[in-house]
Amino acid sequence: MKEYDYEKKIMGSEASLSIIAPTPAIANAAVVELFEIAENEEARFSRFREESELSRLNRERSCQVSKEFMDAFLLGKELYRTTHGTFNPLVDISRFGYDADIAVVKGTNRIGKEIASYDTDMESVLVDQETMTISLAEGQNLDFGGYMKGHTAEKMAKAAKGCQGVLVNLGGDIYARGLDAEGKPFIFVIEDPTDAGIDLSFFATNAGIATSGSYNRHWNYLGTPFFHILDASGTKNPATEILSATVIARSGAEADAYATAALILGIKPAERFLEENGCEYCLIGKDGSLTFSGAFPLVQKAESYLYA
Repeated sequence: MKEYDYEKKIMGSEASLSIIAPTPAIANAAVVELFEIAENEEARFSRFREESELSRLNRERSCQVSKEFMDAFLLGKELYRTTHGTFNPLVDISRFGYDADIAVVKGTNRIGKEIASYDTDMESVLVDQETMTISLAEGQNLDFGGYMKGHTAEKMAKAAKGCQGVLVNLGGDIYARGLDAEGKPFIFVIEDPTDAGIDLSFFATNAGIATSGSYNRHWNYLGTPFFHILDASGTKNPATEILSATVIARSGAEADAYATAALILGIKPAERFLEENGCEYCLIGKDGSLTFSGAFPLVQKAESYLYA
């Protein structure tokens, strides 16, 4: 088996694929199919595309949606309920200047929209699964960005045929399936924003992996430093002692959403929440402290780490 690597900018991020396959032909066929999946998901769910299904619903407030869209909405609602509202697809970061691709927004001064209270209650979104209709309340806008990359990464990884292993990385939202070219679980490295000299390497496979941090996606909103995560109120950045939260979960969507929820919650509540939901984690505090789950699969602690 050999490893074949591919890169492409998609879903607003640099995407990379590592495909472990017996021949280049199998790998090349797989990568075409996988990138097509990502392109279709972006066309349907991007809030930066006026013609996307998501933008149409946000604009029209009520409309019939596709099965794929309904499934994605219901997944977001499940994540909202599991996190008790800490993760919320209705919090509207565009109000605070994140109204374009992060490559455009990062490091700039933004005006955003006038801050006002708005309805962030997912339970108030009306859903009729018989007619496949979703209706938003006044002022509500959906944003699937907090879990769609992880979900798409998993969908892509599982779609590859004839491969020993597939690693999909959509701008840091990752799904690993199978084994690497040496027949071992894939190895990952966590960036420690407080100390570049620390090597936080770990094994994982058949799992979603995501890191949420407050140290990278920055801009100024009305002259005040701001980053891309809002607390449960949807009106401000969370007051948290966590600088970076890495989560390993059974699904890509859970890893993505739970990493965000962990950062919002803070260290102790995040530990309880992640352990209750069967996740492994590494939390890096603003003071440089490291908090690991008991079975976090550091390379020096384990030879493999597998979700069955």
